[in-house]
Amino acid sequence: MKKFLRSFSAIAIALVLVLSVPVTASLATPTVWGLGLKNPKVFGHRHQDLDSVACTLATTYLLKSRGIEATACRLDDYNSETKFVFKYFNLNPDIKKIDRVEDKEQVVLVDHNEFKQSAPNIENADLKLIIDHHGLNGFNYANPFEIHTYPIGAAATALYNMLKDENLLDNKEVNAFLLSAIISDTLCLTSPTTTESDKLAAESLAKMLGLDLKKYGFELLSAAATIEDKTERGVLLEDSKLYEVDGVKYRVSAVNVTTVKPFLAKQKAFEAEMKKIIAEDKVNFFAVMVTDILAGDTELFVMGDMAKEITKKAFNQDLKDNHIFLKGVVSRKKQIVPPISKALKK
Repeated sequence: MKKFLRSFSAIAIALVLVLSVPVTASLATPTVWGLGLKNPKVFGHRHQDLDSVACTLATTYLLKSRGIEATACRLDDYNSETKFVFKYFNLNPDIKKIDRVEDKEQVVLVDHNEFKQSAPNIENADLKLIIDHHGLNGFNYANPFEIHTYPIGAAATALYNMLKDENLLDNKEVNAFLLSAIISDTLCLTSPTTTESDKLAAESLAKMLGLDLKKYGFELLSAAATIEDKTERGVLLEDSKLYEVDGVKYRVSAVNVTTVKPFLAKQKAFEAEMKKIIAEDKVNFFAVMVTDILAGDTELFVMGDMAKEITKKAFNQDLKDNHIFLKGVVSRKKQIVPPISKALKK
């Protein structure tokens, strides 16, 4: 009997190791099973950026190639970077705008996994699949679902590899968005979140599209790095995410510029709008990254009841006129949210 148990244990351990390979393996051969999918809605996070749009299109394309009638959706209007891609490549993708999801409606989430960042009523939908590149947080979902999340600079890189694995890199529209998303999320491969997988994907896509990667990247980032023709609310919420740690709710927005001077010139107007958003969201504080993409530095503006406390704990600096300077900081995911989360857990 003991011999049988030892053999059984060895077999069980071997099975666990084999079944764990897809989770820990490299991006060379990613696999989406898509079990039980039937007419799902596919969408990214609220205030969707290029990565969300690209992953929505790529995932929908992947599922449709398997005969699954998925619907590409979005939760908000397009941001300036996305509009630039439309114009540059003369594209007009069919992405349905939705206000909420219905009870038991099948959904696929891309570029996010936190329900606070997702569609209204998401907690009552039938979640089937997540493809992401962020840490997992705030799950309270009873049913099992499929999830793929990778430590990479852009979720679009994962979709590139998935399409490559199935010989589906033949759609110019999808490829254009994937390349643009990788450039956007990694600041043209200069962000500390950038991995070798991101670089290989971007270089391959640029070659397919006949583009000079650095030249196109500069054009894309520069086109979006302007605030003069936008409202204060538009600037603050164009690329913005909500978070919650141990009952503390906060928002972090990312604003890319080529110089911080225009923001400073309208600082009082931006602060007035930040106060309104804080009241509407009922958050404890609101942080806004104003990142100079040419210098690679950030002015972090923080307002709210916990502004002074969290800035001191997370960045070891005192707020001066509601902001601090962070040299070499450009990534919300890797350089802003982690120290804030750590400070809130102390």
